[in-house]
Amino acid sequence: MPADEFRGLKESIKKNGLLNPIITYCGEILDGAHRYRACQELKIEPVLEEFKGKDAFAYVFDANIKRRQLSPSHRAVLAERLRNIKNGKHKDSETDDGLPAVSMSEAAKLLSVSTASISSVRKIRKADATLIPLVTEGDMTVHAALEEVKRIEEKNKVVQALRKIGNEKLANKVAGGSASVEDGIKAIKKMQSEEIAKKEERVSKQKNMCRRDRTQSAFFIYE
Repeated sequence: MPADEFRGLKESIKKNGLLNPIITYCGEILDGAHRYRACQELKIEPVLEEFKGKDAFAYVFDANIKRRQLSPSHRAVLAERLRNIKNGKHKDSETDDGLPAVSMSEAAKLLSVSTASISSVRKIRKADATLIPLVTEGDMTVHAALEEVKRIEEKNKVVQALRKIGNEKLANKVAGGSASVEDGIKAIKKMQSEEIAKKEERVSKQKNMCRRDRTQSAFFIYE
């Protein structure tokens, strides 16, 4: 939703209240993400209504796709929400919660997105669910969110590596953001270089000892 439209929505809710409830399903917003965000910013308690129908798939399509144009990233998020069975699993008439079974390929086809983009959204949700609203609100694309996830994963790997080599202080700084990932990588590389140098020094000392032993043995032969 463009910024000017969102400002208009906020003004309307501030003046008239939330006229239509926000429809949710299993903790996810099926319809009303922008109204929910507006209520949060206005510090108004939103009215939530759990979806009670039998076809959440058709509902989301009708509520979110037919009524307005959505970005490919937003459609990918909706498709990921609709998918409720794994690819290759037997497609029963409905799932355990009574809703129609929807595969990834079916969700992708209905919302005109790729299965790869749905998988990306799922990866984003598992890594950092706070990025999902940014995607649905148009502040970030799926690709940009996935890149952010990669940065988070790299940061976590660096923090773990620092702790493994005993540099807990820098690990905490990188985790907290007061030190960069690059600082952590430099420290790890420095430690690795020092370890290699120590190993080479040990090997060199061992070789020198072997040479001295051979020299001493030669003296004993000629005595």
